[in-house]
Amino acid sequence: MARMPSDIAVVSELCDWIAVLYAGRIVESGPTAEVLASPAHPYAMGLRSSGPDIRDPSRRIISIAGAPPSLAPPPAGCAFAERCPFAEPRCRLVPPPAERIGARTVLCQRALEHTALWQQCRQTRSGLMSADPILRIDNVSKTYRMRGRQLEAVRGVSFELLQGRVFGIVGQSGSGKSTLANLLARVDAPTAGGIHFQGQPHDRFRGAALMIFRRSVQMIFQDPFASLNPRFTVGRAVAEPLL
Repeated sequence: MARMPSDIAVVSELCDWIAVLYAGRIVESGPTAEVLASPAHPYAMGLRSSGPDIRDPSRRIISIAGAPPSLAPPPAGCAFAERCPFAEPRCRLVPPPAERIGARTVLCQRALEHTALWQQCRQTRSGLMSADPILRIDNVSKTYRMRGRQLEAVRGVSFELLQGRVFGIVGQSGSGKSTLANLLARVDAPTAGGIHFQGQPHDRFRGAALMIFRRSVQMIFQDPFASLNPRFTVGRAVAEPLL
């Protein structure tokens, strides 16, 4: 049986053998447990580093920089070279050889150094979190005026989010979660208090700085079917709240 999920957790549970595909080529293949425990190709290392680990919640989550290459025509050397933190000049010029490491096959110029490279990757993942918060909320409140009375949707909220951390906010419906999310994303402005993004007050962002903030802080709705009408075209769904 062949399975082709994009979720490594599913592969680890259901598959005995794994093949890691990148830019149309299998860059590493071998026993699943062996590849996931100590990947030999830098792309496989990146996949292992880009997801959370319940056994090590303090571990940094590191994304793979850049984007996949154009394959028209394909790169002369390794297709992953422009995104690889371990690339050497030869990697961009010469196609990678297929190296055998035990039961595994790895397409990489530095495959035989994989133990040292994976150790470097693990040390980067396990490094200390930045001491400076990427997002800081100071005593934020939001009050709405409704028919002659005031409604305090958020009152005196403070917290910090360190880079590499995942921060959860829970509460029943009506507790202020959506209002707080709107304040953080600058969809709405707080009545009192301050919100700082990367050390700067986020209500002062203008022009290019505001565009960078918009790209960096966005909402991902947990249930798109509750937010978007599946019968609408993409254009109509985008236009509806604007009209």
